[in-house]
Amino acid sequence: MIEKQLDDFSASIGREDSLWHDYNLDVSSKLLEEFSKNDWVELKKIALSYPQYWQERCAEAIGYMDNENGIELLVCFMNSSYFSVSAIAATELDNMLISLPKYFESRLMEILEYLQKKQSPRFDDVKKLITRLA
Repeated sequence: MIEKQLDDFSASIGREDSLWHDYNLDVSSKLLEEFSKNDWVELKKIALSYPQYWQERCAEAIGYMDNENGIELLVCFMNSSYFSVSAIAATELDNMLISLPKYFESRLMEILEYLQKKQSPRFDDVKKLITRLA
């Protein structure tokens, strides 16, 4: 991966205490659209090593750009140690009408339980994703 691309993308994500606005989301998603297939492979290798806020914002940016290049990374985020990241990834996958393999059912049920406790509006998205398990 060209280091500058990752640096530019991470700069658009900001710091944990920086605000995350529609403008940042738009900039981040546009930067992701410029990634090559190899860049996506490299990003997938390191994405789970980043902090929670970075993973959350990255998942949102992938969903915002709404193209297939980020699907594998969203699937990777389903296994994040942070339920909030997994919930965002699941919502974005649902928005893209993706069908996940049946072996994700257990993880999706854990996410659903987390969302129910949080009374999150993402709950319905994850339920819909579960109905499309293949």
